[in-house]
Parts: sequence; C-alpha cells; structure tokens
Amino acid sequence: MRTERLILRPFEEGDLDILHRLYGDAEVMHYTPFDPESLRQSQAHLARVIEDWGKTPLLSREYVIAVRDGEQKIGRCHILLEDDAGGRAMIGWMLVQEAWGKGYATETAQALIAYGFDVLGLREVYGLCHPDNAASRCVMEKCGMTLHEWRKDYVEYKKNGRCFLQDELEYVLARPSCSAVVK
Repeated sequence: MRTERLILRPFEEGDLDILHRLYGDAEVMHYTPFDPESLRQSQAHLARVIEDWGKTPLLSREYVIAVRDGEQKIGRCHILLEDDAGGRAMIGWMLVQEAWGKGYATETAQALIAYGFDVLGLREVYGLCHPDNAASRCVMEKCGMTLHEWRKDYVEYKKNGRCFLQDELEYVLARPSCSAVVK
C-alpha cells in the first residue's frame, strides 16, 4: 500500500530492527498490555508475523510503515480480520517516538480503512485503545471512527511482574459509500 508519504509493506526477515525498536521501547509500549520485549522475544515475534502471511485464510496482515522518501522504517501496523467471511476487522499501528505528532498514524489508519473497505470488502473496521491514550483516540476520531464501547476492567495487563485489569475503548467505522486513500 502507498499513501502520499508512506509505504505499508509486509514484514520480511530483515525487519527485526523496526520490530524490536518498537516493542523494546517502554514509552512506545506504555499503553499496551505488555512489558517491552527482549531481543529474543522480538525475534520470535517477527517469526510469527512472517508465518501469518503464509496462512490460509490470510486473517492477520502486519505491515512495516516506511516513509516513501528514503524508505526509513518508522513503525508497524496491522489489519486483523475476525474471520474469512470478511465482515469485520481490527486495525492498529505503532510508531517510533521520532515519528509521533507528524500525522503518520492518521495517514496509516486511513490507508488501512480504505484497504479494508475497498480491497477486502469489509462492512466495518474497529480500533482498540487504552482510555488514557489520547493520541490513538484522536487518530481514530480524525478517521471518522466513533466510540462504540467503553469496556470496564476488560483487558488483562501484565506489567512489571503484575497482572491487573484495565479499561479498553472500541472505536468503530462502518463501510461508507466510497473511500479513496490507497494509491
């Protein structure tokens, strides 16, 4: 997928650098249910992501986000279909800290939404986030997604050797009559 400024492409063997840079960064992982990953965990994570691309049906599509001008890797994103009927899918993204606040997350989310509706024929896309993650909430709202549900004590977080429940927000967007972000 290509947008005005970005390339979204499937993960490859040589993408451990960006995966570990994201999942190994405590600040990037702050609103996720897990502690940062070790290098070994990121290697296993990359193997799972690449393996997912070979499965049939293809339900999990995880992409590297790269800036088109120079192809610098700045993050990862995904579209995860609930089933092979193609009715509904979750989208998500993560960016390195230097890429925050530049509109890349919104551009990525718009591309995933357009791909979901125009290519996969989905009827609905949704995104999830921690209630305190104002940046992710803002991105979803900019993309036309609306808050569908505030789930109280819904997600099990495992941080610093502790397990505890946290709230989760679900934002949803139903298929519009047309969309044209992906080029």
